[in-house]
Order: sequence, then C-alpha cells, then structure tokens
Amino acid sequence: RLIGPETIPAVVGQVRECCGHSSEHVRKKAVMALHRFLQKAPETVPDHMEYFRRALCDRDPSVMSSAICVLHDIARKHPPSYHNMIPSLVSIIKQVIEHRLPREFDYHRTPAPWVQIRLLKLLAILGKANQKGSEEMYEVLKDVMKRADVGTSIGFGVMYECVRTITRIYPHAALLEEAAASTSRFITSDNHNLRYIGVDALSAIVTVNPKYAAEHQMVVIDCLEDGDETLRRKTLDLLYKMTTPVNVEMVVARMMVYLTPQADEYQRRDIAHKVSSLAEKFAPSNGWFITTMNDVFERAGNLSDRDAAHNLMRLVAEGTGEDEAADAELRTFAVRSYLGLMEKPNLPDLLVQVGVWVVGEYGHLLHPQQTPESVQELLCSLLERQNYQDPATRCFVVTAMTKVQALIEGGVSDKVLSLVKRYARSLDYRVQQRCLDFISLCQHSATMRQVLPVDASCEDISVDPSLPSLSPLSRQHLHRGGSPYLPPSQRRPN
Repeated sequence: RLIGPETIPAVVGQVRECCGHSSEHVRKKAVMALHRFLQKAPETVPDHMEYFRRALCDRDPSVMSSAICVLHDIARKHPPSYHNMIPSLVSIIKQVIEHRLPREFDYHRTPAPWVQIRLLKLLAILGKANQKGSEEMYEVLKDVMKRADVGTSIGFGVMYECVRTITRIYPHAALLEEAAASTSRFITSDNHNLRYIGVDALSAIVTVNPKYAAEHQMVVIDCLEDGDETLRRKTLDLLYKMTTPVNVEMVVARMMVYLTPQADEYQRRDIAHKVSSLAEKFAPSNGWFITTMNDVFERAGNLSDRDAAHNLMRLVAEGTGEDEAADAELRTFAVRSYLGLMEKPNLPDLLVQVGVWVVGEYGHLLHPQQTPESVQELLCSLLERQNYQDPATRCFVVTAMTKVQALIEGGVSDKVLSLVKRYARSLDYRVQQRCLDFISLCQHSATMRQVLPVDASCEDISVDPSLPSLSPLSRQHLHRGGSPYLPPSQRRPN
C-alpha cells in the first residue's frame, strides 16, 4: 500500500524471490504484492506470468487461490492470450470438487466455495466465443453444478455462478437445459435472495436462447407479486426478455399493472419504453397496437417515448401497404378511438398530439352519428384547456382544426372564428402563425380544400423547381435595377 510506481523497480526483485519462500504465507503475500505492482505500473513487472503460473500449481491452496485472483484480472484484458491455461484450470476445479483440498477450506459441506467461484468466473472469460476451449469445460461444469446442490446458501452461490458461466461460454444445449432446471430451484424458493438470483440467472439463460426459460414463465410472473421492490423490477426485466409473439398480450397486461402514477419516474419511464418496444415487435394486430400505445401514453404521460408516438402516426398514415381495405379499417378504428379519448379531461400532451393529428388527417372517417361540426367543437374545447405542458400541443390542435374545417360546408362558425382570433394573439409565435393561417384559409374556401385534400398525408407533393409564383417578384426586382440570380457555380469569389 505504501509503495509507488517509482519505487517498485527497487523491490520487485526481492518480491520475486519471496515467491519461492518455504512459508506458504510469504509466498501468498508475494503473489499479492506482484498483483498490486501490476495494477499500479505493469511495465515494472516483466515476465510476470512465469511467477503466477508457478503459484497456480503451488501445493498450498491459499497461494493457488491468490494466483487465480491475479489471472482473473489480467485475463479480462486479452482472453485469447490465456486460452492455453484452460486445461490447468479445469484440472484444478476437478481437484476442488473432489475434496482433494484440506478440510479447513470447506464451508458448510461445500469444498473451497470461494476458489470454485473465482475459477468459474475465470473460465467464463476464457470460454467466451471459444468453442474448443468451452468443450473442455462442459463436463466439469456439469459436475460442479451437480455437487454444489446441497441445499445450503453457499452451495446455491456456486450453482448460480456456474449457471452464469454456462451462459457466457460457447453454448451447449444439454448444459443450458440443466442450468435452467437448476435455476428453477431458486425461483420457487421462499427466500427473497434466492428468488432474486434465480431471476437473474434465468435472465442470463434467456439471452442465449429464450426457449429454455419458457416453461418457467408462470413461476416468473408469480415473482411480480413479491413484496420485494428489487425482485419485482428484476422480474419485469426478465419478462421483457422472455416475450414472444405468443405471450406478448399477457406480458404487456402484467407490465401495465405497474405503470401507475404511484410508481417512481424511473420505473414509469422504463415500463413505458419496454411496453412500447414489445408492442412494436410483437403486436398481434394493428388495432391492439393502437389501443396499447394509447394506454401507455395515457398512463405514462410525457414520460413516454416520443419516437413511439411517431411510429404510431406513421403506422396509421402508411398502414401495412398490403390491403387497402384493411388500412382504411385501421384508420377508421384509430379516428373513432381518439375521438372517444379526447373527451377525457387532463390528457397528457403526447396523447393529445397524436390524437388530434389522426383526427385532423382522417376526420372524413367519422361514425355516421358524428359530424365534422361536432369534431370541430371538441377540438375547440381541447384548444381552451389550460393544463398543457408543451406549447406545441396547441399547434397540433389548431392544425387539426384547420383540416377539419376543410370538411365543413357553409364556412366557419362565429364561435370557432372568435376562438381562433383570440389565440392569434398568443405569445407563442407558432400558435399565432397557425391561427393566422386558419383565418386566411377560411376566407378562401376553395383554396382551403385544394391545399388540404382528404387523406393525402402520404401523397407526394409535386414542386416546380422554377417556382413560377416568384416570377412577378423577380421581374419587379430586375426593374428596380437589381442583379439577376446566378447559380453558386457562376458566382465570382469575393
């Protein structure tokens, strides 16, 4: 602890000599000191592997254990350089589980559990993306997991680390099945800590292949009823990884139970993101997707992912592109759903923005009992609400009112026009601009219907590059003696 990088070269030779001392305590301390030297100044300890390999084969388990700790740290930096050590490590762990170490290293009938755990962590590093090396580990990992199942906490700890190692090395189907079976011992336990590590271990298995965790789905869902907050959050993470097109509706329904105002902001944001992602990946139908996303927006409020809102609007606008009748039915469902939602008070800004956009674009798909005039009245009430947090929300509402007005025969009503004129004096210039556009277009009904055609949100806009509408201004500019326009390639540099 007292030595620094500048003084290590002065003592490193003496420490190396101590690695061959007759006392196991001295040899252990020497290995620990070399480990510390490597952490502080690696360049001051050349040829260090020679000493660590020798310590790994030391007759004293404490010296061997200290060498394993060092190798675990240095192997993480470049695992391929230490692949040749796998046979030696496998041999050591076999000796450990066969009780060849002195009995004083046992703990609750488990032989040298801390050595086993450190060896398993080291094997996980060396077996990652290494098929040949992993094949040398399969048999011993199976034995470790079987022998550790003695019903004690430390035995469960070794089993847990073994499962984590199995999920990190090159995958082996039979071993993964046994790991999943062992994990069931944890998640069915009454002990909160064991259930937590069981959920965590099952999460690691799911990342390799979700099918190995499918049979434990109902047990995992039961963990959501646990009173431990950390276990519930870990379980939600596991359910997210276990979701498939078959169980998406059930998983989302259980997640939505915890998307409540009483939950903290982080949890609400996290669940909203998870549900949005699952709905986009595995939605059984477009109608279910719209209903689910609306529920997320309503419960999570402005903590919802804005990208999810854009994806929802794009789905409504573009449809599947395969069946026009199905796309029209989807838009009709969306319009009528949002018109029902818009009547609720205190809606989140994001839900209002999505809802009025859909109503504005597809207001012609109303229920026979509804009219554009009634929709316009609803939009007016939305415009007057005072609980918006995002100033852009009123911009969405005014834009929707403009589009719905294009569907109304007989011109704008005095009530609507008076309301829009009042908001044309808003301090927000974006709201001002949209209100002034509304007033201007209402004075030219034919132009309004031309620039706001029905169901044209995805239509290509044809633009004349010559911009003939600017020709009168150009002629006026030239008549006053102005210079003609020159493309950038013809301009002289200043």
